[in-house]
Amino acid sequence: MSQDHPNETEKTEAQEARPFIRETVIQEEKRTPFWKKLVLTLFLGLVFGAVAAVSAYFTHRFLPGGEETTTTPYAGVSFQTDVDPEQASTEAPYETQPTQEPAETREPNELDAMIDARINAHNLEIKDFRRMYSVLSSLTTTVSRSLVTVTATNEEQDWFQTDYQFDTKTFGVIVAITSQEVLIAAPAAPTAQLSEDSSLKVTFANLITADAYTKATDSICGIAVLAVPVANLSAGTVNSIAELQLGNSYACTTGQPVFAMGSPAGYIKSIRYGILSFVETGHSTVDNTIRVLHTDISGDENSAGILVNSEGYLIGWIDPDLLIGGCLSAVGISDLKSYLENLTNGISNGYLGIEGVSVTAEMAREFGLEGDGGVFITRCVEDSPAQNAGLQSGDILIRISEQPVTDMNDLRTRLLSMNTEQTVKVTVLRQSRKVYQELTFDVKIERR
Repeated sequence: MSQDHPNETEKTEAQEARPFIRETVIQEEKRTPFWKKLVLTLFLGLVFGAVAAVSAYFTHRFLPGGEETTTTPYAGVSFQTDVDPEQASTEAPYETQPTQEPAETREPNELDAMIDARINAHNLEIKDFRRMYSVLSSLTTTVSRSLVTVTATNEEQDWFQTDYQFDTKTFGVIVAITSQEVLIAAPAAPTAQLSEDSSLKVTFANLITADAYTKATDSICGIAVLAVPVANLSAGTVNSIAELQLGNSYACTTGQPVFAMGSPAGYIKSIRYGILSFVETGHSTVDNTIRVLHTDISGDENSAGILVNSEGYLIGWIDPDLLIGGCLSAVGISDLKSYLENLTNGISNGYLGIEGVSVTAEMAREFGLEGDGGVFITRCVEDSPAQNAGLQSGDILIRISEQPVTDMNDLRTRLLSMNTEQTVKVTVLRQSRKVYQELTFDVKIERR
């Protein structure tokens, strides 16, 4: 026990030596009223804002390219045609204060900004769209006077030997009105299988229906010309219709607006708008090379009709076989005028049955040929007069009936001037052991 007392004494002294936790009471500082802080903040904001505004003004005013400009918004929308390019290039996009720099000295990004400002200033309203579509509707209404509905009624027998009739409808377009007849171009397919007991009727824009007959057909172009005697029509009907003028498809350019009419959507009297997305030249077809007008107008294998330009002229004949990417394509009407002229006069077009390309001077040198021109045959159509006579792909056609053929256009002209069912001498060059030999074949020209 005597040994424990010194330890307890030491513990007590250690505890007494440890400092106590002491509390110091600090008096609360005097807070600044809220309204004084708000006033001070507003004052400092005004000071900083004024300094920034003065700095920005002097920087914008005196540094290079810092002229102050004000833009006058473009007021209203106007529609015009035949704009003079020189006047269009000299007109200022908008007014500026003070005098602005010439356009050619501006930086590209500044020009882009000016263009964006001009576009943004055009606040189009619904009335502007109504006006635009009113103009389009007026044009299509005028063209519709030249469009007709063709109805071919065929008679057949079913398995039980019972007679029945069925109608095939398609579109047609009036291409000529003479003192005797109204001449209508229409797809050839509905009229190709007409029998003696079948009938053919045409319904005009005023809903008057009249009997028609087939004047001539071109199965290669896929066009038939129908005729309605003027004597069978009333004066009111004759005055309500009009022939559609044929335009110049060689003048067509990419981007121009076009209208698809007839049955572009697969049903009669449908209409679709679009542009020419691509104009293809030198497209090889049977006995000809054509210009194809590709559009951005949607279509399918049931689409048919015509292309009309913004001036109301017929510029293309829609061909479902030329459909690309689900968009309509048409044969340029300038390549069909000669065929249509023959058909409207009841003349059948001559058929040889080849596809080819014109022989250029460079091709002639490559082939080692003497003389100018010719047609290099790339394909003979199956069971065509050319194939049946012995012509082959790879031959170079140089003469028909001892008259030279220089290119595909020359070949088309020669065939159009020939009577069908006649036999002509066709001279070709055929390669044999790297040497071209001249061969002559008797070919019977048939009706297309």
